[in-house]
Amino acid sequence: MTPPMADSTPPSLLVSELQSFGSPRKLTSLLDSCNELARLEEMKRLQTECDSLRGHITVLGDKYNTLALRHIQYKAKRKFQLEELRGRLDAGESLELSHVRCGGILDR
Repeated sequence: MTPPMADSTPPSLLVSELQSFGSPRKLTSLLDSCNELARLEEMKRLQTECDSLRGHITVLGDKYNTLALRHIQYKAKRKFQLEELRGRLDAGESLELSHVRCGGILDR
């Protein structure tokens, strides 16, 4: 038993298939067209990915801005609270000083 040939197509048929493609110029043109299509598909895929990433950047930018605004509001609130506490402390110290002065005057 002889092993089957890997390619059993007769040479005359191969030549006719090659001729159906036309001249080498047509074959080169066909290859160029295929390469151009592949390049366009890759460009389309990259454009879609780019648009998706831009969307993610927009969402992340909005989240960042929200967090930054909250932080600024928090700092302003804490600053106001500190100023209020300092005012109370200063008022309390002034009151103590006036009691000490009055007490010293009354003791004489």
